[in-house]
Amino acid sequence: MPVEICLEFGGLCVLAKTERCDVCGRHIGRDRAVFSAHQKPVRRLALSATSDGFFVVSKAFHNFCRYSGFTGVDFSRLENGYFVMKVRRCVELDMAQFAPTQEDWCDQCKTFRRNLRADAPLPISTREKPIGSLEVVETCQRWGVEVGEGTAQTPMLIAGDKVREALEAEAFKGINFRDVS
Repeated sequence: MPVEICLEFGGLCVLAKTERCDVCGRHIGRDRAVFSAHQKPVRRLALSATSDGFFVVSKAFHNFCRYSGFTGVDFSRLENGYFVMKVRRCVELDMAQFAPTQEDWCDQCKTFRRNLRADAPLPISTREKPIGSLEVVETCQRWGVEVGEGTAQTPMLIAGDKVREALEAEAFKGINFRDVS
């Protein structure tokens, strides 16, 4: 059974230079991002989210993922010794079942500026293919990092059961898990 990987905010707010929506300012064009991070994250966590929607990992976490055979992720080294973890596949949530609070639709970038979610299991859409036991995916929908609105939104990470087992055994600081339905 897949699980959500619950992260803490690492304190590195803007990691990449990306295009921004002209109307709401949200980061768009993540696939064309130019990464620049000279300073280290304020909180030294193995895996953390940035406010511009990316995931930063330590060298130890990077090496652990490669050694453990996790699939669905690629890494780009940053000048500060950390890595950006890029997730290859995004999965849709069943938004009717999940029923989040979504407000302030942006017609330009076709997304909500405010996405607030309940603390409930994530229902993955039945149209999605199953998540592999060693696979890491992200949600197509983005959610608030700390504040929950505006441009500070990031996808949620979901992983297969073997990923959870490996991460729990390694006991990285700042990583928790929540069931996915």
